[in-house]
Amino acid sequence: MQLYPLLAAALLGVLKAGAAYLPFDLESTADITASERQRFILQNAGVTLILADSAKIDDFGTINAIALAAHESAIMQESAEALINETNRDGLAYVIYTSGSTGKPKGVLIPHKALINHCYAVADRYGIHSTDRVLQFAAISFDVATEEIFPTLLSGATVVFSRYQGALSF
Repeated sequence: MQLYPLLAAALLGVLKAGAAYLPFDLESTADITASERQRFILQNAGVTLILADSAKIDDFGTINAIALAAHESAIMQESAEALINETNRDGLAYVIYTSGSTGKPKGVLIPHKALINHCYAVADRYGIHSTDRVLQFAAISFDVATEEIFPTLLSGATVVFSRYQGALSF
């Protein structure tokens, strides 16, 4: 089972529920500096629930965590019927953290209307059509991942997830 298609479904589910997501890099937990950064971000953002790969489920201490891969069968059996959505355009869609090169990382709050406007502009600028396939290779914590996933889905195109996240980044 590949986690990344479930990740896309989870992101859409969080947005549809009117909640906000925090794209979070789990790959660098062995590095003590990265671990300190992760702890700071989780605390600073007030994270209450983490959707993760089952391999990382125990890394979060007291924060509730759900292993997506462990629940794939149940997720796939959920109804595809559209839910009532009361999401506000001014509401928070996601928080992305800066690199922290000037000290501590800072959270940047992205409202739904900014995400929507950006997605329409990207889809238009790149000419994404429903017959296109777009490779998603950036790490989820990198803002480019948002540009790879959402404009593609908005256009009815197919997102192709690389198992080598970040492999083509420079």
